[in-house]
Amino acid sequence: MEKFVRVALKVAHNDGLFTYRLPEALSAPPVIGKRVRVSLQSRLLTGVVFDEVSDTSVQPSLKIKDILQVIDQEPVITEAQFELMKFCAYYYFNSLGPCIHFAVPRNEIEPREKSGTQEAKKIKKDALSVEQEDAAQEILNNEKKAFLLEGVTGSGKTHVYIKVAEAVLANNQSVLFIVPEISLTPQLVKRVETALGLKALVMHSNITPAKKRDAIFQLLRRKARILIGARSAIFAPMPELGLIVVDEEHDTSLKQEESPRYHARDLALWRAKNEGARIILGSATPSLESMVNAKKGKLLHLTLPNRFHKNRPLPTVTIIDLKERAQDVDFRTQDQSKTAGQKICIISRPLMEEMTATLNRGAQILLFLNQRGYAKFGVCYQCGHMVECPNCSVGLTYYHSRRRLLCHLCQHSEIAHIVCRNCRNDSIKFLGLGTERLEEEVKELFKDAKVLRLDRDVVQSERRLVATLSAMHEGRADILIGT
Repeated sequence: MEKFVRVALKVAHNDGLFTYRLPEALSAPPVIGKRVRVSLQSRLLTGVVFDEVSDTSVQPSLKIKDILQVIDQEPVITEAQFELMKFCAYYYFNSLGPCIHFAVPRNEIEPREKSGTQEAKKIKKDALSVEQEDAAQEILNNEKKAFLLEGVTGSGKTHVYIKVAEAVLANNQSVLFIVPEISLTPQLVKRVETALGLKALVMHSNITPAKKRDAIFQLLRRKARILIGARSAIFAPMPELGLIVVDEEHDTSLKQEESPRYHARDLALWRAKNEGARIILGSATPSLESMVNAKKGKLLHLTLPNRFHKNRPLPTVTIIDLKERAQDVDFRTQDQSKTAGQKICIISRPLMEEMTATLNRGAQILLFLNQRGYAKFGVCYQCGHMVECPNCSVGLTYYHSRRRLLCHLCQHSEIAHIVCRNCRNDSIKFLGLGTERLEEEVKELFKDAKVLRLDRDVVQSERRLVATLSAMHEGRADILIGT
């Protein structure tokens, strides 16, 4: 009897599932969940066996191609992952094939077996406050398994995460930490490893395919039980999942903007319920969705109203209305170039005075701006035409150092130009503020300061990320600019 299977391919065609014949020589069970090589319209592609198909459901008149190669000796996708991906495809109107490939190792070589669970050096943890201990015990002992942990900045939410994770690991289960930004992973990895005494794996877009492959197989083989990652880590294999922590659950970075689209926080809630795991959504400013779910009783709302170190008050916040500070158009000395004297400063006079005082006393500065590049968009001041992406119809971001325009959605790139394509005048101006321009101005104003920038454009690898953060932690940099 011939054997047929459906293979999930990373193509946006219907559901991304295609039927192939499985030759008897390649049909060593189990085959579901393994990667295979197939031919599709003369292209060789890597797919994942999704399920078996009855030979009676295959029309005899159709010519079904053979699977060319079974790549894996063991499945790389678990049943729980398949269920999560089916929900993701159904709920977000995605094709199933591309969803499945979020969790598939891109490197087709299987890693060598690593013996034993990797351990890390464990250090003595700080004692929890009464509020932290109460929150941890509520999470561990309450019949409800979904929690919203709201705590002011510095209240020690991570201490609660680690306390709960310690109990889960002691029960031989695995723990998944989801963070919104790649830059948050190194510090969390260090804290988790030193507190729990186990190595934590890392998974995000900046790690190499080989590292991601190794992490997937270590999790599948239960050689590691802690994973820390960005939003795509929600699709990782986590056998015996006991706890999911979504830190900064309000952050919009948890939402995937490109296809296949999904929200990692919402998938985490579904996965935790489906696999019987506990889940903690942590934030100092919870999202409206989570607050509503707490009021409806879907989440148990826990609070940490006080800072862990009570002698450290919350920072003072000052709001500066730049519309009312027209006199700050340029407060720098008049001996600078005319170009500098004509452009509007990003940094207001009050901010510059505070930065100067901070540097004079040997302290460090963090500057945040939620826009990459040099200028947010280009516009023609003659006809009003905006410089847009030909694929996405959104404004292209201007990068001064590269003299290029970039679309942050589809990554379309082109040479920057000042000639308007609509009226043909040399009248394109680039407006809006970005981290690249802020860095330029800060270096111009504070020539003796060591200035670093931390955004996706300059941090292209985990090594560069760790080096940048280490420079700040060790006091080798004075000002850090980031998104």
